[in-house]
Amino acid sequence: MASFPTMQSGSIATNGTIQQLRRNIAIVTFDNGSEQRWRARRELFEVELVFKSISGYDQGAIMTFFNSMKGRFDDTWDITIEAVLYENMNFGSDTITWTSVGNGRFDSRIRCVQTRKN
Repeated sequence: MASFPTMQSGSIATNGTIQQLRRNIAIVTFDNGSEQRWRARRELFEVELVFKSISGYDQGAIMTFFNSMKGRFDDTWDITIEAVLYENMNFGSDTITWTSVGNGRFDSRIRCVQTRKN
């Protein structure tokens, strides 16, 4: 299984991550207006990686990985955040937008979502 690349600094993202758990709730509404709700699947991990002023080398490594996964197509890679391994990850978009901040440095935010539990 492929793994999200680590930057030259040894970290995954430069300015931390925004993490959350996604829950899928199913709802059935009956003729009398009452509802039945239940958890349709287990919680899945979602993270937004924040990159601030990373080098062109690190940006290239991330783009090479992104292109090898064909954007959102491939969900067979993993990422380790705060010593926890999350498998079956997928990119939240088919594109990554980079902002040049000068001197070969770049900013971006990349959303990654888990498609099924480990």
